[in-house]
Amino acid sequence: QIQAPHHLRFLDPDGDGVFTADEIEELVGKVSINLLLTVWASFFGIFMLRARSPPEDLTTEYNGLERYWMQVKKRSGWYVISDILLTAAISVFIVLKWLMLFGFTPNTILTFGSVGGLAFGLAAQSLVGNFMSGLLILITQPFIVGDWIETDSAKGYVKVIRWNQTEIETLDGPVVVIPNNSLVGMQTLNRTKGTSRSMEFEFPVLFPPGGFDDVANLLEGLEGEVAELDLSSEGEGGLEGQGLSEHPCAYFLGVDTSGDEPVSKVKLEVMLDNTGLGEVDDMRSVVNITAVRYFQSRGCTVPGLELDDE
Repeated sequence: QIQAPHHLRFLDPDGDGVFTADEIEELVGKVSINLLLTVWASFFGIFMLRARSPPEDLTTEYNGLERYWMQVKKRSGWYVISDILLTAAISVFIVLKWLMLFGFTPNTILTFGSVGGLAFGLAAQSLVGNFMSGLLILITQPFIVGDWIETDSAKGYVKVIRWNQTEIETLDGPVVVIPNNSLVGMQTLNRTKGTSRSMEFEFPVLFPPGGFDDVANLLEGLEGEVAELDLSSEGEGGLEGQGLSEHPCAYFLGVDTSGDEPVSKVKLEVMLDNTGLGEVDDMRSVVNITAVRYFQSRGCTVPGLELDDE
């Protein structure tokens, strides 16, 4: 018989504070089996955690597992949520096995876990709010990685969607980091999801003497000039390979008498194929210059935008 130390008396089966040979044999066998099962469970859990991570060189989807990996890599809503739940379940399982090996009961673990979770939630409300907002973005997918978006504080391509923040790469180069909690509360324009992008222009035009009589042909000619432009993002796609989703439309809006002298107004609508489009300032510039030069070639004057004929 062996007198059990005070801190090990919880291992004594009958609680009398004395270990007999049979009790020691039973205890060693029980602890060995539990230790073996816990180590096996830990290795199995670590293997599952590593298996759920997508390979770095994954580019195709030949089976269900590769499809799951690809969607997780793309940060697709429900696949990411299931990945979180799977990771959490495996991690909790491993931790519980080790805690139970050292004598903690499920009730004790549940009690301390609830208290610890409540304390963490109160101490990290901002972090939890950003995490929940990140989940909301991943589930509803108002935008995904690669989309061109405009927010109150930045516009550019979505580079990364993390649990607590989203990174937007601007055209100027800097990457703007926005907390997900703030991003969810902002008005966000997604320029990538639409099939077409509208550009509208208004030109003040002074017609030459008698030039208004030919205004219908003037508008038709303006539409033809713009239709010949290459306004695609990469030199392809859209109507006639020019990046247009529809033929341009020009309208005579009437005469504006609000200024010092009456000025005729012409409106031009250009519908672009939205595939791969980001910012369109360069395309707006091309259309503006083309329209002004066309008006000048027809003997008209554009106040404020006069250009020498070439």
